[in-house]
Amino acid sequence: MSDYASGTWPPEIVLGVQNVPPPTALYVQKTDQLRLSVWNTLASQALFLDLRLLMPDGQIVANQFRLVATSDRVVSELTVALPECFLLSAVIWPDNLTTRSGHTYTRLVLLRGVGTALSRGQLLLSNYVTSTAFLGWPGAQHRGSQEGFGLIRGITGANPAAGAEVTESVPTNAVWHIMGIRLNLVTSVDAGSRIVVLVIDDGTTNIHAIEANAAQTASQNREYTFAVGLDLKSPTGSIFHAPLPAELRISEGYRFRTVTTGLFAADDWASPVYLVEEWLEE
Repeated sequence: MSDYASGTWPPEIVLGVQNVPPPTALYVQKTDQLRLSVWNTLASQALFLDLRLLMPDGQIVANQFRLVATSDRVVSELTVALPECFLLSAVIWPDNLTTRSGHTYTRLVLLRGVGTALSRGQLLLSNYVTSTAFLGWPGAQHRGSQEGFGLIRGITGANPAAGAEVTESVPTNAVWHIMGIRLNLVTSVDAGSRIVVLVIDDGTTNIHAIEANAAQTASQNREYTFAVGLDLKSPTGSIFHAPLPAELRISEGYRFRTVTTGLFAADDWASPVYLVEEWLEE
């Protein structure tokens, strides 16, 4: 007889592998598949899908699959055919050590059937993956791609040609909360007044228009700053600032742009610099 108190343990235990209830309810058949879908903004982003399977003969098999995602926010997908087994666990993790929440959104779905009869059987994972927070099933917390805090990004936009306006568009499958925009206009020696208006539209229809309350004249270098929480302020020297809507979210196809009354061909807008909170759109 073993005496646990004295540190005497029983002999090795041999567990049965047949006719034993499975440790998970997720039984899969040969016609079932796993599909990993990824929306991503990082260059050279590779993700790994680690699976542990309980086979009919009692063996536990581990498999790893790799998906290289594009950085254009367009979905990249990996489909894995499954044998008849019980799925014990699934883990998704990135090999890029700079992956932060907001960079890479993932979704793992169990598919049932084949061909035209293919259907979504069960959602296993849906969340952002980071270099310090891998995603695992079972037990994962589901999160929509636009839930919670987004990724804070500082962006330097395109530099317009002389005489052209600033125009910046929300990229494909992105949602932006614009937190601040800094613009800079250098006017030529041509006499006349330039009135600057910042316009936010959906690509066709204007949603918001914020007009500077003072004109910019010839041979001036003026900075225009629009940000959440700022007051409307007349130019003091070379700086003007005005508020942006606090809770404005814009998606793919929307843009912000300048409309400058009296703009001359030699007037020159610099590259805009702006701060956004970004989410990926599935």
